[in-house]
Order: sequence, then structure tokens, then C-alpha cells
Amino acid sequence: MASASPYSASPVPTLDFSKDNMFSAKTYHGLNICVGENVIGRLQTWGPGARTRTVTPKWELSKDNFGRPVELVPSKSEGYSISIGRIEVWQNELELALGYSAMWSDLIDQNYPITLSERLYKGTELMRSWSYPACWFTSYSEEQITSEGDGYYQVTAEITHLPRTATR
Repeated sequence: MASASPYSASPVPTLDFSKDNMFSAKTYHGLNICVGENVIGRLQTWGPGARTRTVTPKWELSKDNFGRPVELVPSKSEGYSISIGRIEVWQNELELALGYSAMWSDLIDQNYPITLSERLYKGTELMRSWSYPACWFTSYSEEQITSEGDGYYQVTAEITHLPRTATR
């Protein structure tokens, strides 16, 4: 995979979960977000949205059950969104890091969807991988630049996708 940061002095050592007394909490030390095999890099936040579904109560005309639901009928799923935040990199702004040939003037310039991959490693072992197909941006903004800020550009975005699938 391509390096997430060409400016890193040296790679961070991978945690060794084979050793005694190693913690068991699931952490995101080994999280990569990719397009194809390329790590997007400089992501500050990654938040797949809550997955929800509509469940409709049904009632019946009955002296025994009047006013109380007698059945719940599950139906459509919703919540196929991801929130991201990223520090921008010169000549590798988010659109370029995602594989587009130029930065967008607005969201109409996104003329094809992408597939994002979320890969979670435990040490060097890939533990879980999700594919988020047909990703379309629904919002994209540069964060406010202030005189008391940290001096970097950060963008935030909302992305809508089709249901994710496990790829591992």
C-alpha cells in the first residue's frame, strides 16, 4: 500500500499482540481507509453513520388489544452515510487522494462514485475489512480559518453509500 504520509521520518512500530499482558481492547491503531490499494492519509475523523431501520407497529380492531400494537413489521434501512475530516496536503487534496484528476469546484464535479474500504488491523493481521460501494459526496466544506487556529486546512465531508459489505 502507498504510504499515508510521505513526510513521516520512520514508520511507527506495529503493536505486538502475541506478547503476554498485551491489552485486549479493540483500538484503531491499525485503521486504514483506502480507495483501491491507496491509503487516503491525513484523515482526522472517520465516522460511519448509525444504521437504522423503520419498524412499523400494527394494531387490530379487538376488544382485547385496542390501543396496543400486536405486531411490529420491519421495513426499509437507512443511515448509509460516513462523516470524515481530513487535513489537506499540498498537491494531494482530498479529491486527488481519492483518485480524481482535479479538485472540484462544487459537488457536481464528482462525476462518478468511488468505493471506500475500511481495514482494521490487530498488529499486522487484518482483522476486519468493510467495503462501502457507490460513495457520493453530499456535503464538503473547508473548516473555518481563524487567527487562533493551528494553521492547517481541514475539510469535512458527508458521504452517502450503498450498504457496506464485509470483505474479510
